[in-house]
Amino acid sequence: MYIFGIGGFYYFSKDFQADKNALNSSFVLAVASVINVGLRNGGGVSESLQQVKSYHLDSSVSEAYFWGRYTYDISFFILINMLFIQIIFGIILDSFGELRKKQDELEVEVKTKCFICVI
Repeated sequence: MYIFGIGGFYYFSKDFQADKNALNSSFVLAVASVINVGLRNGGGVSESLQQVKSYHLDSSVSEAYFWGRYTYDISFFILINMLFIQIIFGIILDSFGELRKKQDELEVEVKTKCFICVI
């Protein structure tokens, strides 16, 4: 996410919108904004940045800028919002599965062994 903050600050700083909590007055603020709005928005950081019109519709937007921003937005969504979050959820669910398995083993032990003689 730090890398996306760097890219957003250096290449797309004019697209940050303060009214959508995407601030870019300093490097640290831009990185914090990317982390903040990137995880909270369903579509990633692109929901808080200014929309870029296609270079076919707006002559002030270059083709390279359009495709750079497109790559930035879609890679953030796929890498952070989809993969990274799913990995974290998988780890959490796996931890609960292990706890459930230990609880089941303990229940079997309590039901099958004698409490006093432990046989």
